Amino acid sequence: MTESYDPLTAKLIRHPESPGLGVMLLEATAVRSAKRDVILTYTVTGALHGLKIAPPRDGPGQREEGLWRHTCLELFAKSPDEPAYREFNFSPSGAWQTYAFRTYREGGALPADALADRVPHISCSQTPTQMVMQVTLPAAMLPAGPLMLGLSAVIESRDGRLAYWALRHPKPKPDFHDAHAFILELP
Repeated sequence: MTESYDPLTAKLIRHPESPGLGVMLLEATAVRSAKRDVILTYTVTGALHGLKIAPPRDGPGQREEGLWRHTCLELFAKSPDEPAYREFNFSPSGAWQTYAFRTYREGGALPADALADRVPHISCSQTPTQMVMQVTLPAAMLPAGPLMLGLSAVIESRDGRLAYWALRHPKPKPDFHDAHAFILELP
């Protein structure tokens, strides 16, 4: 018998101190596949001509540091009742990075040998008013069992301004690592 999962869709909200940058809506959908992989779809809608969005590269995406300094879509994932969590950064170019934290901000980039040949698959399409990025994360890259997700995004304008979007902003300053923002429960 094949398990079937319903997708969870949520709207991200812009941090009150962030500029709008022409983005009208940022929505994300998460679902588990029958193989327990997590499939994420991020949709950014608005006047995208003013945004700095890296063009897709040919071939499989490579790990790259500092993606969060530019337009980048993010996933934070943890097991319920556990302090440890993973952070994933995805660029429209196909570049990606993953971090492992034992507790709030204690950790760093996950070593390449811990990933073996497991990598996310990233695809991105764009029109003048919409960007859609789909990411498939192999189950082995995530904590086992049910997950609490924090979905977030950094959006960069052509002039270098940054806007921060997340499911929830529990602090006065943007902080995607705050576990109080991991509010989407994926069985």
